[in-house]
Amino acid sequence: MFGKNKYENNDPILFTGPVQVTRRLVSIDDKVYATLGLTAPVSKIDAGTGKTLLTYKNTEFTEEFIVDENKLITVPLPYCTYSLLVIKKN
Repeated sequence: MFGKNKYENNDPILFTGPVQVTRRLVSIDDKVYATLGLTAPVSKIDAGTGKTLLTYKNTEFTEEFIVDENKLITVPLPYCTYSLLVIKKN
């Protein structure tokens, strides 16, 4: 039976974690941009095959990022700077 007590204190790790995790995945057309681990660099992935097409250098420890036109803008720890990379649109 489902109810409030069914999941209470069952596995707290499922309900906690960095809020930035949802800001580390972007999908554009048939490409996905994501960090494949908490401290991993940003990768470009083919959405159809799951194959990693490219891993962007110097994007390790990315806290969150956006893709705008042909720009990958990352916010790394410790929030004191950002990086701007121009990415190819293919």
